[in-house]
Amino acid sequence: MLPTFLIAGAAKAGTTSLYHYMREHPDIYMPALKELHYFTRNYERGRQWYERHFAGWRGESAIGEASPSYISVPEAPERIAALVPSARLIFILRDPVERAYSHYWFYISRGAQDARESFTEAIRTPRGYRCYVERGFYAEQLARFLPYFRREDMLILITEDLKADAAAMVARCYEFVGVRSDFRTDVSRAYNAARLPARSIWGRCERIFRRTARRAKRFTPDLVKNGTRHLREAVHARLFRPAKLPAMSAEDRAYLQELYAPHTEALSRFLERDLFEVWQRPAGAAQRVPTPFGGEVQRT
Repeated sequence: MLPTFLIAGAAKAGTTSLYHYMREHPDIYMPALKELHYFTRNYERGRQWYERHFAGWRGESAIGEASPSYISVPEAPERIAALVPSARLIFILRDPVERAYSHYWFYISRGAQDARESFTEAIRTPRGYRCYVERGFYAEQLARFLPYFRREDMLILITEDLKADAAAMVARCYEFVGVRSDFRTDVSRAYNAARLPARSIWGRCERIFRRTARRAKRFTPDLVKNGTRHLREAVHARLFRPAKLPAMSAEDRAYLQELYAPHTEALSRFLERDLFEVWQRPAGAAQRVPTPFGGEVQRT
């Protein structure tokens, strides 16, 4: 079996919560492993590897998976269309400034970001710019899907709407994938909340573990990785506590708002909705926004 719908991103915008809300519907099948990343990180493993993740299907009318990398990797739309051309795509987009900040702290908690490098420093380096900033260029990311998918097969949600009325947004998703929308699930629980290490040493240990795990990933059977996932998450939950993130600096916020302005304007036109009413409009945004590494982003 292959999926009939995909939750395709964006990262740190609510995909984990939406995955759980969708998975609880009795007419929807989604694998226990949330992020397969088949069309991005695991494409070379082949179709049979991907299909094995849906072996638990028992006749549910909709089949899905959630991998937030699909929106941001340029090769993903064509690959998705080649294998599941009739799939319906769900995107959920968050204020790109807040998304970038959340992503930085998520990587801190997962050992993928050196905590000694501040957010201010990270977003002004080539690696941090690609990792945290570029993932908020939603308009150009969505445009890559249009040659392969009809606009009516793309449901684009806004994270802030999900927070304001999760039940209504989830009902829209149910209807979109073709299952009854009157099913009610508990939308009061938020998933994948920000966590910080209870002690600084745990952060360093997590970085070492993750680095080792990435190197061993190709040699570790899926059965072992999936079978130990709950244990690894339980240990992580003990060592990393839910925490309120420190405030972003005013300078970083202004820098990112200015940078994202033309992209938000383009997305507003695409969705026919003024997203500056949801996400803050920068004061006196320039007509051309320079990137830190040369070149400019044209306000259109």
